[in-house]
Formats: sequence, C-alpha cells, structure tokens
Amino acid sequence: MSLASPIVHHPFKFGIAGYELTGFGIAVLMSFLIAQIVSERELARRGHDVEAAAVGDVLFAALLGTMIGAKLYYVVVVTHNIRDLWSRGGFVFWGGFIGSVILCFATIRYKKLSFPRYADVAGIAIAAGYAVGRTGCWAVGDDYGKPYSGFLAVAFPDGAPPSTVGEMAAAFHVAPPAGANPSAVLSVYPTQLYEVLMGFVMFLVLWRVRDHKHAEGWLFGVYCVLAGIERFIIEFFRAKDDRFGWARCPNLVDSLGWTSSDLGNGVKIAPPMRGIDMDPDGDQRLPTAIALAGAAKFVAVRLPGLHVRPIVSAYVSQLENTASEDFIIDRHPEARFVIDHMAILQPNVPPPPAQPWADLPKVVELAKRKNAVIKISGACTLSKEPYPFPDIRDPLARIFDAWGFDRCL
Repeated sequence: MSLASPIVHHPFKFGIAGYELTGFGIAVLMSFLIAQIVSERELARRGHDVEAAAVGDVLFAALLGTMIGAKLYYVVVVTHNIRDLWSRGGFVFWGGFIGSVILCFATIRYKKLSFPRYADVAGIAIAAGYAVGRTGCWAVGDDYGKPYSGFLAVAFPDGAPPSTVGEMAAAFHVAPPAGANPSAVLSVYPTQLYEVLMGFVMFLVLWRVRDHKHAEGWLFGVYCVLAGIERFIIEFFRAKDDRFGWARCPNLVDSLGWTSSDLGNGVKIAPPMRGIDMDPDGDQRLPTAIALAGAAKFVAVRLPGLHVRPIVSAYVSQLENTASEDFIIDRHPEARFVIDHMAILQPNVPPPPAQPWADLPKVVELAKRKNAVIKISGACTLSKEPYPFPDIRDPLARIFDAWGFDRCL
C-alpha cells in the first residue's frame, strides 16, 4: 500500500436537522472535555476535593474566555475588521489562551480558591486539550503550512482558505512560482498534525513530572516553556505572514498596518551583493530573473502592503565605469533619474579609498542635468577621520552648491 502524493484533504463536516457540524467544533468540545477530566482527577488524586468540585465552573470560565479572547485577537491583530467578530471562523489559540487565563483567574479569586493550585494541574490539562483541539484544524483544513512537495505533503483544495497559488499569495504572502496558475492547488506541510504530535509530547512530559516537589504553579511554568518551544518550531513551517525568521528583524511596515498608499510611490530594494560592473553608456543592463524573484519574495513577506504593486527594475552603475560622455540620462530628458550614493563608489567596510573624492568634479558636472536628483548617502564611509567626520564637509559643500538643497535627498 502506498500513499498518494500529495495527499488530498477534504473537510470533515455533516448536517443534523438542518445544522452543519464541523470537525473543528467537535474537536474544541472534546478538548475542553479532556481538560476537565484531567483537571478533576489530578486535583482529586492530590487530595484537593474542594478545588476538584469547582473545576466545572472554572472550565466554563475558560471556555468563555477562550471564545472571547480568540475572536478579539483575530480582529485586533489579524483582520482589523470588527465585523469578523460575528464570522464563523477566526479563533486564534493565543488570544483564547490569554482570555481563558484572565477569566479563570477572576473566577478562582471570586470563589476564594488557590490560583497556583489550579495552574499546576492546568499545565497538564491544557497540553492534553491542545493536542485534541488541533485535530480540529486538520478536520477543516485550516492552519496548514508552507508549500512542500515531500513525504506526507498535503493539498487542501477545500481548505480554509484553499491552498491555491492565488489564495496563498493573498492570504499568506507566499511568493508564487513563476508562471503559476492562480487556481492551481499547492501541496503544503500538514502543520496541524505536527502540532497534534507536539502537543501530545508536551502532555507526556508534564504527566511524567506531575509529582514534583516544587511550589504549586511550577508545572504551569514548565508548560509555558514547552509551549514556547513548540510554537517556535512550528512557525518555521506554518503559512503565515510571520514577523520573525532567521536573521531577520521585525517587519515594521507590516506591524504598523501600513498600506501601499501609506508608503508613497514605493520603496527601494537592494540585494546584499554586487553584480558585474555596468557601463552607464550602454542600454542592455537587464537584472537577472533570480534577482527579480528574490525582490518579489521580499516584498510579499516583508512589505505585504505593496505586494500588489509592480516591481520596477533599477539599473545601477558606477560613474567611473563610463567610457564616454554619452549618458543615458541625456537621451531621456523626460525621465527623472536618481543619483544614488553621490555617484561615488563607497566601501562596505573601512578603510576608505586613498582618494575617495577623485570623482567629485564629475559629480558636480552631473548637476547640469536638471532631470536628476542626488542622494547624499554613505558620505561618512569616505571619511578618514572619526565622528563627526570633519574631512567630508568641504566635498559635501561643493555638492550642495552645485545641486541645490531642493535636489538633494
């Protein structure tokens, strides 16, 4: 017997008396049920009969807090649309976790019981409930991973949303393959099953150390550590517009909720490498397909507000590469040109060149082209003196005089 490649998933749902029931709803119900059973039996085993008898009330508070917190998190952090409060989907685990902790704490305090005592068994119960609850994500085809075509890859043609090229690009900013049909279904990592497995492992670890000799509440702290590790691992596989990754800082533009209109005409993207030398007298300086694909992926992940905007190629060359005075800028007076880094080659690391301002006369001469502006960037890399770099003041003054402040960026 061999598995299909990829495995094609279809949602689990059925109707009763005109009402549609899904695997997600059943899984959520079962997750709270298993959490209640674990909590009651563990508290009773420890001899805390009063707390065990009140587990039903605390679990009801947890259920209510989970529903409210999960929905609020979804609206405030993900969609920013208050109408999604009444949508059927959109329950985020961490929002539900925060909401349930707050309402459970309030309920326990109201009953004048010990919150650390409940928290100690809650670590075990939450891990068990999490493992069961994540089966609901699998049942409805939600919360799947990034594109993947290896062993146990799964396609979700009827997922929430479907794992098509178009949906994954729009919802998760996954850069589509070149020439891909937007309606084509992609296979992905079945991250829901990974989470089920890791949730069960967390439960086993916590169950193993439940007879600890530490203060009450310690086991909940262990759960938080394990849950953090689990989430850290799974985030490398999930199809989400994540803010963090390897060697990457938080996505400021995305986290502030900026749109393409907030970003003006666009942004400049420069690859962290130098290509071949380019001659500004020639026309044939086309960027490579690999460079354009890399720029598209960067925009989709880091600047989702601009992912619908076109990518415009910028042809960069050093002024000293020219063999004549037949500049392209003179052949296209109607176009606006940006002279970057003052048109002077700048070192990536110290020290500066022996004659860093040797091309300054050419830079001053370029100021005669009224269809150009100049960026005064990286000037400090040409200084041979420490901050405040007094030796670059005179050269910069010559540039300012020639170009005027209104044409300096």
